[in-house]
Amino acid sequence: MPAAVTSAEAAPLIRSVSPGATSAEAVALIQLNPTSDPFLSDHLLDRRPILPAVMGLEAMVEAAAADASPAGFTVHNFNVSRPLRFETDNPIDVRVRVQREGNRSICRLESADGSTLFQQAEVAFDAPDDSDVPELVTSHMPMFPFMWSDDNRIYHGDVFRCLDDVIYQRDGGWGRIVAADPQELFGDRTGDRICLPAATLDSCLVTCGADAYIMLGGRQEMPLSFERLRMFRMPAADETCMVRIYCRQQEPRYTVYDFTLYGEEGQPLLDVQGYRGALIGGTTP
Repeated sequence: MPAAVTSAEAAPLIRSVSPGATSAEAVALIQLNPTSDPFLSDHLLDRRPILPAVMGLEAMVEAAAADASPAGFTVHNFNVSRPLRFETDNPIDVRVRVQREGNRSICRLESADGSTLFQQAEVAFDAPDDSDVPELVTSHMPMFPFMWSDDNRIYHGDVFRCLDDVIYQRDGGWGRIVAADPQELFGDRTGDRICLPAATLDSCLVTCGADAYIMLGGRQEMPLSFERLRMFRMPAADETCMVRIYCRQQEPRYTVYDFTLYGEEGQPLLDVQGYRGALIGGTTP
């Protein structure tokens, strides 16, 4: 007899968790509301809500964590297969299907019936080591204020606007980010087992996107994938952080970056390798 559906009260995105087809599988159910979820109402593409890549990742990590409280974890092979856009103001039900394989969980963010794959990733709660992360070296040039725009195709509202200052050079650049309180993204949702500093991480991606726009001829890109993310520590709310980005590769349809986010004392908070930002349809390389 299959186990009963269980609640996931500590996880703000997940409504319930039920068993999958095998003992190694579980399915987490989620409802996304474009009018009441700040992470949707404050994140638009062409004036309509679109699920931020970082929030899809948060959903998958929450589902993989089950009842655990992850102190640190590694995500491999994150990929946005299809953007989740809201053409109306109606809520959309989705699910995360989790397949456990050893110390990793293979996660798929899907439509409620499983017919459409939106995102996928592999999550391991392995308390990653940061000893190979280089020390932060800041630019000798002064930084300048980052200008958030209300007119871009990609719109970020106040809950996402953590990036304050930037400076760019040929190999990438730096961004000064004031870490957000992660709870602000969740509005009226309850549950305090938040796994990612999603708005802060999103501002790291914006730092990469602004580099592509400024340094690479006006490219407008959105998150497509990354090879690996190591989460060492959540930043404190209002902690002044610095992201160092490196432009690894430019292709006609995407740009590849590595980046590390450092805390106030210069310690690594998270590290991402092989982040790909894909050119938005309708723009030119």
